[in-house]
Amino acid sequence: MKISEKMYCTFLFFVISSVAMPEIIAEEEENKVIVPYGAYSPVCAKTSNCYVPNNIVIDKGDKIIWINGDYAPHTVTSGNLWSGKDGLFESKILNHNDRFEFTFSDFKSGIYPYYCIMHPWMKGLVSIAEQHNFMVSSKSHGFR
Repeated sequence: MKISEKMYCTFLFFVISSVAMPEIIAEEEENKVIVPYGAYSPVCAKTSNCYVPNNIVIDKGDKIIWINGDYAPHTVTSGNLWSGKDGLFESKILNHNDRFEFTFSDFKSGIYPYYCIMHPWMKGLVSIAEQHNFMVSSKSHGFR
């Protein structure tokens, strides 16, 4: 019995997707912010790409994972350059590929700015969405 090339490709697609898809779906549900390569340069501030995404929207109680993809050290420090640290959350110095995880358990809905102490032009926002009394969560339908 000879298998056609089209059938073989279809079979291979289903085998690969059944192995890879659960991992892809699990990663999409995590709230990640990446410090991209080159964020040490003030140029990233012009495009608001010092933290990607620059404004991450989460629900109360969600966890965010920041990952330093740059080769320069960085921090994730709540507050802003003008008023300084506000003490809500702060990472240690993050070297290349280091991670900082923080769960926003006791936070009210609103916007929480953060920045890098070493590179103060690096600014980001955490926006905690208003809670609604809907039966269906925005996460279950991918509305993020």
